[in-house]
Amino acid sequence: KEAAKLNIDILLESLLPHSLLLKFMEKIGSPIKCVFDTGNIINKIDCIYSEIYNLRDYLEHIHIKDKFVNMKSCILGQGIVDFKKVFKALKTIEYKNALVLETPRGDDPMETCKKNIQFIKNKFLEV
Repeated sequence: KEAAKLNIDILLESLLPHSLLLKFMEKIGSPIKCVFDTGNIINKIDCIYSEIYNLRDYLEHIHIKDKFVNMKSCILGQGIVDFKKVFKALKTIEYKNALVLETPRGDDPMETCKKNIQFIKNKFLEV
């Protein structure tokens, strides 16, 4: 309640499935919102598309991250995250908030960043 008075949003990043996370956030009420991390949650859920869709009213910030099967972070597109489904879900819910790259920097961080941005643009064009 104090955060709401001060116009502060509280963002939670969680590995809970949407059914439990929604119950928790609804119990607390405003100004609770959600950070969704594509890499951290990938081995905890059945369908990344449905998680994004079901959390749509609470999504405020999304970490774009890919991981190998062993859960080690990797360059976008090299791991197990299905980014086509991620971006299709974001397009479906008309997501307009932050996308934050949480990726390895590689040997040349600027070149890696350019490749990541191009990867995201290409995935958005596919959906």
